[in-house]
Amino acid sequence: LFLAVDLNGVLCRRPAAGMRLGCPLPFNHDQFPNQFPSMVANSVPLDSPFAAPPPLEPARLPPGDRGKEKSYCSWLYPEPMLEKCVRYFEDLSQQKKIEWGIYTTITHSNAVPIVERLLQHIGCSDITIKESHRISYSFANQQHTAWLFSQEECEPDPELRFDNSKHQASLPTLGVCARLQDMTTRRVGHESKTVIVVGNAKKAKLIHENCLLVHDFTDLVVTRGGHTPLQRVRQAVQMLLKETDCRGLLRAA
Repeated sequence: LFLAVDLNGVLCRRPAAGMRLGCPLPFNHDQFPNQFPSMVANSVPLDSPFAAPPPLEPARLPPGDRGKEKSYCSWLYPEPMLEKCVRYFEDLSQQKKIEWGIYTTITHSNAVPIVERLLQHIGCSDITIKESHRISYSFANQQHTAWLFSQEECEPDPELRFDNSKHQASLPTLGVCARLQDMTTRRVGHESKTVIVVGNAKKAKLIHENCLLVHDFTDLVVTRGGHTPLQRVRQAVQMLLKETDCRGLLRAA
């Protein structure tokens, strides 16, 4: 089984404009000379303007890659079960039952610092991310590897553009699924199944038979609690490992 998990919406939540939720604006981006409407809207929930910050502790990100434009630090919220799930994936990987990785529709250069920060958050060190899609890291003096696939492996979505940049959104494709399956089959020595975990149905337009749709890790879940996506992912992996044909299970999920 090759398992590719969506970065933003499953493994973590990075709010709009990289804001810290439930936090007064000056404590978010005091380096901005001008405050954009989206920044004001996402600083404190509109339905509770004096709300306390959410119970989840955010992790701070370094400035991203925006070409010639100036970039700033931002915030993200790791999914609460992130560490337990990564350890679970590592155990299964050592048993040669799965290969696991991360996929995202953002560019490789912007994905790298987010992945690094998430791995640091759960206690990993010696993190190296190569252009060849490989992530290596160590935990408790043991070396581990995973995969990273980014926007460069996706296709533009002709039906969706981002409001702020007007750029087309990106979608994982069946071609990517086939490539992952072939790559994993060669590594494990037998036919493998490819499953891409997403929290947003819009990202599954081209990969219905390979898609596991879980609860989206949204701003609302971060601030108010509720079902988190990685609970479902772990349960699904246990079932998928028992199935010879996982397509029916994925549709039911």
